[in-house]
Amino acid sequence: MRQFLLQAGFGLALLPTLSAPAWALDAQAVADRLSEVLDQQDIDFEFDTASADGDDIVLKDVTVGFDDDASTTYEQIVLEDVSEADDRYMIGRLEVPAKTIESEDEIKTSLTPAVFGDMSFGVKEDAETIGLQVGSVQMDSIVVSVPQGDFLTVENIDGSDLAFREDRVIEPRFSVERISFNTQLAPEDEEDREKGEAMRKQLADLGYSQIEASFDVTGTYDPSSGEMDFNETIVVEDALTLDVDGAFSNVTADLATKIQAVTKDMQKTDDDEQQMKFLQEKLLPLYEKIGVESATIRLEDNSLTDKVIGVMAERQNAQPEQLKLQAAMLAPALLASYVPAEFARQVSEALQTYLADPQSLTIELSPEDGTTVGQIIERAKSEPNTLTNLLGASVTANQD
Repeated sequence: MRQFLLQAGFGLALLPTLSAPAWALDAQAVADRLSEVLDQQDIDFEFDTASADGDDIVLKDVTVGFDDDASTTYEQIVLEDVSEADDRYMIGRLEVPAKTIESEDEIKTSLTPAVFGDMSFGVKEDAETIGLQVGSVQMDSIVVSVPQGDFLTVENIDGSDLAFREDRVIEPRFSVERISFNTQLAPEDEEDREKGEAMRKQLADLGYSQIEASFDVTGTYDPSSGEMDFNETIVVEDALTLDVDGAFSNVTADLATKIQAVTKDMQKTDDDEQQMKFLQEKLLPLYEKIGVESATIRLEDNSLTDKVIGVMAERQNAQPEQLKLQAAMLAPALLASYVPAEFARQVSEALQTYLADPQSLTIELSPEDGTTVGQIIERAKSEPNTLTNLLGASVTANQD
């Protein structure tokens, strides 16, 4: 299921005026093609039979697996409201039934039904069109537990308007209302037991035996202009809020299709040299066309900073204020090899202000007009110490 969302921002589905319903389609062909498309997302999807039932296609004895992980079986999965238009199969709704999976190491995963809507994929493989798309996803909860109790709970997963469209501006959103993680119950391999115990103690000392968080991503995309922006917010209770904003230009449907095709080819090989060749010869020229307009990364503190420094000071038998001053003063020296001296001083000043009264740290990027993703990648490789100049980076503390 996680791989469905990778194409959320780069799908292309045309609204047809006429389409062929499921009863006019070859149910086996649709199901086989779905299996092929999911395989490209590293999802193994097999079934015993496929049959049409009105506008639906019923799959019996379905097996689903991810990479080398253990597979899961379902007695039946129904593809609802299936049609074909413009050389694409469309599925109005696909519900993966509730399931409880128990592994040999006594880890139990309980899944409520997962509902995917407005799915589409090509009738046949075609490098000129976007592959699998999912317009929406809803799931009530995922609970992972060990014999001692639940150590991970994810609740209210919701995504909407995710599929790329040519006929209107889209406003995708994906959110997880609650992520609850019991850090004291997390399982680990026998060889990692000592490290795991040390990590659990550190988190307990910080007051994070239980971590509660939420996640939300929103954005807009205008196919007529190629302008795209997004906002991502992660909230960790009694710790921090992280906000990331970005704006890009010239992200056309044609360009997104080409990037997907090259990425798909690159994933076919595990050879690092071949993958680097793909990146340099095929992907970078495409990234050269995507403009980077602006970006902001903002961290708002909610007690995390003082907790971390307090624990460090106690272990080092030092005063918290002393450690705060040391951290701010060391910043220029630590950054000297990576950024210009002026930017290093700016970071040091921002850290001094922030650590004296932890409220917020903000990094703003205002690249020169015409700066592209490709240029940023090239500069990071060739002259990393001048990258902040290209990005127009600035750092401030405790500013609204």
